[in-house]
Amino acid sequence: MNKIITKLLLLIAFVVSVNVAYAKDNDASQLQYSIKSNGSGQQGYWVVEVTAYVTKKSDINNTILQKCAVHGALFKGVAGGQGGSPQKPLCSSTSAETQYSDFFNAFFQQDFKNYADVVEGTLSTTQVGKGYEVTATVQIAKDNLRKAMEEAGIIRKLGF
Repeated sequence: MNKIITKLLLLIAFVVSVNVAYAKDNDASQLQYSIKSNGSGQQGYWVVEVTAYVTKKSDINNTILQKCAVHGALFKGVAGGQGGSPQKPLCSSTSAETQYSDFFNAFFQQDFKNYADVVEGTLSTTQVGKGYEVTATVQIAKDNLRKAMEEAGIIRKLGF
């Protein structure tokens, strides 16, 4: 009887830990980053400097910077910086992220990569305490991102 209870408890602990890890990896709202303008780019694009804060060295990659850039463009906006002006977030509603959480959970699994590119040669990493600051210049295809959000019904079309 004790063996069955022990095995059951181990199974429950495993399932809970997998679910917590899955939720942590997929929760874009838990991203820690700063985003500021980094000059001007082509029409339809924002050029930004993104600094992401990660705890594991294995988390240092272009994907985290792309995710932070797109998340910032959608919900946070872009602070003014080196020759660039501040930009308002594309989603003007503060509740859009929670209101459309099913859409954004799926979107931040893979689709976000279509709207941001890390500029080659700009990635830098600094160890800060027990974590890392990862900084790079990222181009955000804001017109394409806006269009995708309009088509999904997340934001209203311009002029309407």
